[in-house]
Amino acid sequence: MKSFLKHEYKYIDDGALVTKDVPSYPLAIGNPAKIIGKVDKYGTRVI
Repeated sequence: MKSFLKHEYKYIDDGALVTKDVPSYPLAIGNPAKIIGKVDKYGTRVI
């Protein structure tokens, strides 16, 4: 199983079910988790 922790600065919502590796700086919610935007390294939504 791949590690989901190899990228930096993830914001994953409580209860989100991550089923695949996600890139750096995602904002993900849902079940299964869906990327809906990006965050900066401080957790501020940028897109």
